[in-house]
Amino acid sequence: MRDFRSLEFTIGSILLGLALAGPQAGFADGNGAANVGPRRSALVIIDMQEPFVTRGGSADREENLRIVRELRAAQVAAIEAARRAAMPIVFVEYQDFGATDPALRAAAAGYPNSTTVIKNYDGVFDDPTSNRQIREFLSHHNVRNLVITGANGGACVEASISGALSAGYDVTAFSRGIADFNYEDFIYPYVGQYHFSADHFREVDTLDAAVPAPPSSPAVSAIIAAHERRVRRAVLNSVSELDGGAIPCEPPAPGQAVQSLQHETMHVLENVGGL
Repeated sequence: MRDFRSLEFTIGSILLGLALAGPQAGFADGNGAANVGPRRSALVIIDMQEPFVTRGGSADREENLRIVRELRAAQVAAIEAARRAAMPIVFVEYQDFGATDPALRAAAAGYPNSTTVIKNYDGVFDDPTSNRQIREFLSHHNVRNLVITGANGGACVEASISGALSAGYDVTAFSRGIADFNYEDFIYPYVGQYHFSADHFREVDTLDAAVPAPPSSPAVSAIIAAHERRVRRAVLNSVSELDGGAIPCEPPAPGQAVQSLQHETMHVLENVGGL
């Protein structure tokens, strides 16, 4: 006789995922209020490669050293927050300019929902090859909003934002995760430099605004409780169809770790096309 506990958990995960996802992607008003949550967003780190930091010759100035440290710390924090929220992560690198900052790579080490895209143009969407690669990855993860960080703010980052908007994505520019090294005095944080339409672009300066945190444990418990009856009905209907009769099913274990449940939710939703 079949054990349908895993089926029950899967359906519960789908319902939970829909609750976590919230409304569809898009910015709700002219003030840039986002209708996007972690399930619909991806973190993008652009050209954080050493030659872009050092080639101007002023990287060893005390203030610029401080800026690089603060920028790196903000980006590491963004990566860690993205991992907690089960958000996909994209590293973008300019070909022949070396690897992404090791501290950023270390922060993403072992995370399965990440990729690296190599480009030959300033904008990642301007290079035909990198455009195809990043769009396939984003489509696979059902992403509509890009949380942008990286360098240089007035060059490759701006070109990538422009390309993303033209490709139909919403963009959140995390100003404390963006810098411009093309000046003797590095520009950081990169605030008020962009003038894109607020319909699909917003600029934020806090991590919480850039990468929404996943629900707390009480919130997840409340969602599970609210949908438990619907889960049971769906499972029992499935049992009836498959085996010609109902088998008593148990609800998801109350001690299930929140992060594990969120990971399972993301996996299920991706496998069914994001519903």
